Amino acid sequence: MDMKYHLSMNLKRLRLPAILDNLDIRLNEARDNDLGYLEFLSLLLQDEIANRDANMLTKKLKAGGFSPRLTFESFDFRFNGDALAPQTVRDLATCHFVDQNRNLVLSGPPGIGNYVKFLLM
Repeated sequence: MDMKYHLSMNLKRLRLPAILDNLDIRLNEARDNDLGYLEFLSLLLQDEIANRDANMLTKKLKAGGFSPRLTFESFDFRFNGDALAPQTVRDLATCHFVDQNRNLVLSGPPGIGNYVKFLLM
């Protein structure tokens, strides 16, 4: 049996799936960039932590009964483009108003967001 097989079995036994999934990618990266042992190990551990954080978030969203996760990349700006200008929404998504110590007030009738007004104070 080869070393990689034993490593795969140990990673499965230790329940480290992200390290197992990313091992070949990280090995190639380490070879190409002459990474040291600690850098290589750190990258593998970051992969595992990111995977666990993503899994935890998914479980929490499911347990909370939230609808599927939506992102700005999947948002359909054509749906309500008159009330929600895409440029305004993207600007607000940067959260620069927080850095400027300004408040954001959203006003309008409840529901789908028709006639929403953004007020920065």
